[in-house]
Amino acid sequence: MARFIIKRLFICAFILFFVMLIIYVIMRSLPQSFIDSVAQEMTKRPGNVKSKEEWLRELNAVYGGNVNIINGFLVGSEMRSKAISVIPGFTAVLQ
Repeated sequence: MARFIIKRLFICAFILFFVMLIIYVIMRSLPQSFIDSVAQEMTKRPGNVKSKEEWLRELNAVYGGNVNIINGFLVGSEMRSKAISVIPGFTAVLQ
């Protein structure tokens, strides 16, 4: 019985990993990315001194938009923890 449960848990973890990977790949392949949307919003804020291109460079570095899809998936949690401190408007939402 224990072998059956362990086998089912392994299959569940395997399926969950690949479902997360597929969803991440689909999200990264969309024509309008989250990073573009945030950069557009940040340029419209009052008191902004950065251009959209500057925001794109900074946000791509933080969110991992400048790495390939597989590396972004594997080290994504590290990048998201850095992103919380960079975007002032989204820190309240994430806390």
